[in-house]
Amino acid sequence: MLFTLDGKRVTHTPRADYFNAVKGLLGNDRTEDVRTELHRLIDAIPPNKDSGKRTFSSSHLGSSLTPWLYPLAHLYDAALEMEGKSGTEDHIQEQAGFSFGLFVWECIVGRDERWTFYDPNLPGDPNKEITGKVYFEQ
Repeated sequence: MLFTLDGKRVTHTPRADYFNAVKGLLGNDRTEDVRTELHRLIDAIPPNKDSGKRTFSSSHLGSSLTPWLYPLAHLYDAALEMEGKSGTEDHIQEQAGFSFGLFVWECIVGRDERWTFYDPNLPGDPNKEITGKVYFEQ
């Protein structure tokens, strides 16, 4: 379960049209493979020794997996297919990372534990930077 900092429950994944297009390119089997791997990775995050809770940034998690191995490399494959021959490598990597973030979001929304997220990309945030969400297990 995912909640905002002010306690509102989040029940959907943003950018649904884009996310559905990625899942459509992946197909059911590869989509499930990506979901399963993300659940495995989140389960493997060690809890904080004091709180017993996990915290992670989707950007840091993704960058620690570089180069992506399958099944997460399917996200690169989908981005490559979406961009076609005219896409630059940087843009393909960016789109694959964006898809990764949406899959992480979806994964957290569907988990049994209670999670809260912080979005460092909010307008007016003095610490604004283009990065993934930070998830906190509650």
